[in-house]
Amino acid sequence: MKKNLLILLVCAVCLVLGGAFLIFSKEPTMKKYVSEEQDRAYPKLNSKENNNPKVVAKIDGQEVTEEDLLGQDGLVYYEIKQQEFEFKFGRLRRIIIDKFLQSQSQAMGISPEDFVRNHIVKGKILKPSEQEIKLFAQEQNLPNFDQIKSNPQAYAQIEQFIRMKKEFDLVQIEVNKWSQNHNIEYYFPRPALPMTIPEYASPAWGPVKAKVVIFKFSDFECPFCSRAGKTLMKLKQKYQDKIRIVYKHYPLPSHPHAKEAAFTSVCIAQQKPMGFWKFYESMLDKHDKITAALLMAEAKKQKLNMDDFEKCLQDPTTEATVAQDVELAERIGLESTPVFFINGEMIKGAAPMEAFEEIIDYHLKK
Repeated sequence: MKKNLLILLVCAVCLVLGGAFLIFSKEPTMKKYVSEEQDRAYPKLNSKENNNPKVVAKIDGQEVTEEDLLGQDGLVYYEIKQQEFEFKFGRLRRIIIDKFLQSQSQAMGISPEDFVRNHIVKGKILKPSEQEIKLFAQEQNLPNFDQIKSNPQAYAQIEQFIRMKKEFDLVQIEVNKWSQNHNIEYYFPRPALPMTIPEYASPAWGPVKAKVVIFKFSDFECPFCSRAGKTLMKLKQKYQDKIRIVYKHYPLPSHPHAKEAAFTSVCIAQQKPMGFWKFYESMLDKHDKITAALLMAEAKKQKLNMDDFEKCLQDPTTEATVAQDVELAERIGLESTPVFFINGEMIKGAAPMEAFEEIIDYHLKK
């Protein structure tokens, strides 16, 4: 295949999907660094096959589970497996795109470049506006936009990347349509957090026996949590009783009102369990406006017994409820918000709805 277009598309795929594959090797040179006496003390290990995937070792018949093995580093291990999966999945998508472009262009007797230009892009304006470049710079935490604008080379590179991304998105839409009529299967495993996340008595929406359970670790004062929260509400509307959503408190120390907002939500839920979700939705556009007065006003909207509500705010069990979730988040290894676990698969930050749909749809079809 000619270079030009496909190379650009492949680069776009790599940039968009990201992910790097980490390769870990054994310790072949370890023994030459230990003395003969230390070598004799090195544990004698026997490698065997095991039918129980949760058990990774046995010591005198006592089972060692994967959770025992990983301890506090379960999230580190998960992220390694996620990188491996994203690497393989990205490569597979590249192959699918390649096959799509080859088959369609050959059927028409034209080059892949001409097929994309004349049958996918079809004269659409792909050059990004200044506002799009500015938004991209903000999302990527790039330097001040005026600095970028004054640097023609940097500005052109961003402009080219966004144009390539737009072209890739148009191609991907057509690939997705094409794939509906083709049998595409993959056999490498999807990553899952190597531990069970307990619900406790956390606010939850959806049936207990739902096939897909989404845990959200969040902070009411976090702007990305707000953006992700709106996506979550769309998922709730789309999938309805096919999913269960469980909220976990993880107020970050950098947000001065986050813990107070968490306490408010706990005390609302104590009187009206589903009132939590009304409070949650109401706060999505108020993450940057939180004050004690605002929280009290939100509580009054719920028509609570305000004496009981204020007692709840002072009750040590309220703080303990939030602390239990924080301890869980730290045990998993989380350091930021929002973080979602969908049947054990992790999404960090305000990811697009498509990222959630891909995981949810996969588990619903299982």
